[in-house]
Amino acid sequence: MEKKSSIDASIGQKIRQLRNEHRVTQEKLGEVLGVSFQQVQKYERGVNRISAGKLYHIARLFSVPVSHFFRPEEGFREEHPAPEPSAETRDESLMREGGPSPAESAAKSRISSAEADEVLVAYCAIDNRELRAQLRALLKSLATLGNGPGSTAR
Repeated sequence: MEKKSSIDASIGQKIRQLRNEHRVTQEKLGEVLGVSFQQVQKYERGVNRISAGKLYHIARLFSVPVSHFFRPEEGFREEHPAPEPSAETRDESLMREGGPSPAESAAKSRISSAEADEVLVAYCAIDNRELRAQLRALLKSLATLGNGPGSTAR
């Protein structure tokens, strides 16, 4: 098990603060992120590290820049400051695998950030767990229909 770091704890505190300010439960945030509420608790306590993708989704949900989570707090100490990458290193890292899938890229090109945020906020406002599950199933079904042969929607 990894040792809890001050940056993980700081990020977790900021997640909890935003979640509480927006009155979103750990369960709802977990559903949006695709994790259990226990995992959200671990993120908030800094026990487990949160992925960049999940942190990005949290930032979008609460309408803050991702940099919000990395603003130093009083008493924060960076354990291992990273050296500035060279231009060559940056270019190599961009060429590595791990980017979005072609389907994800296509989906993102069809929906604006504002649309995605609007859908996410509306989804989080639904209290009924069963209704949220039905909505997810409906969206997946519609996505399949909208991408079939003869589809003209963009």
